[in-house]
Amino acid sequence: MSAVETKDWVQNRSLAVISCVHGNLFALEAVFADIVRRDIQHIVCLGDFVGYGPQPNEVIAFIRQHRIRSIMGCWDENIVQGNSDCGCEFTSPEEMELGRLAFEWTANEINTESVDFLSELPASIELKTQARTMLFVHGSPKSKTEYLTLEQAEIVQYIRAAEAGCDVLFCGHTHVPFVKNLRCDMTLDVKTMDRAIVKNHKKFKDKLLINAGSVGEPRHGGLEATYVVYHGRKSEVEICSVPYPHEKTVDLMWKKNVPSILIDRFQNGQEMTGKNKDIYCSC
Repeated sequence: MSAVETKDWVQNRSLAVISCVHGNLFALEAVFADIVRRDIQHIVCLGDFVGYGPQPNEVIAFIRQHRIRSIMGCWDENIVQGNSDCGCEFTSPEEMELGRLAFEWTANEINTESVDFLSELPASIELKTQARTMLFVHGSPKSKTEYLTLEQAEIVQYIRAAEAGCDVLFCGHTHVPFVKNLRCDMTLDVKTMDRAIVKNHKKFKDKLLINAGSVGEPRHGGLEATYVVYHGRKSEVEICSVPYPHEKTVDLMWKKNVPSILIDRFQNGQEMTGKNKDIYCSC
């Protein structure tokens, strides 16, 4: 299920895009306050409201209260389906077990009302203007669990955007914000094209890939929450970092008996569970 809207306001106004809140209400409150301070009226959330953090229900209530336009993340989908983990490819059996512990804690904490909200979210949002088509996904247009990373071959990313029919592709999932201009005159290497062959590639328009980073579990090397602002009039992107009371989240994680190894990693700015980010979706 996807949502398609025709919105000319995007062409002339600023849009805040957030992702991967992961049950961290204090970070979400700080980011929302920063967006309000900038007088930005429109927000899109790219999913993963839950997971790891101590306040999944409170995060969802906040999103609903402020009517933030949202899509479903991989954590959200697997919680709704009652699975045993977030659906990602883990780097080792130990990391898989840790992922299951984190998932089990969240599944026990989340309430029925929150699950109902997550179940009704679309997989993507497409916004069309006279000038461009923008697509909002969690991982990639192919899959919620596929990573579009800063280091990845740009041809894979270009193909994802081209196949989805968008000019601007917003994603999250990696927890690391970045912006890439994907040019149609890039050198093509058929070995990295993920089963796709692009012929006469010069006829294709350039694409813009924007990763919003993470509000609740940043992995950019610091503890600040991150999000992006897309300035529609100039088609420019601003990556924003927002400090928040990190220690309050940690204290609440201890109080709510989140597995201690997750807390240790979180307060050191580490990735909570190790996942393989090099696997491309073949579906």
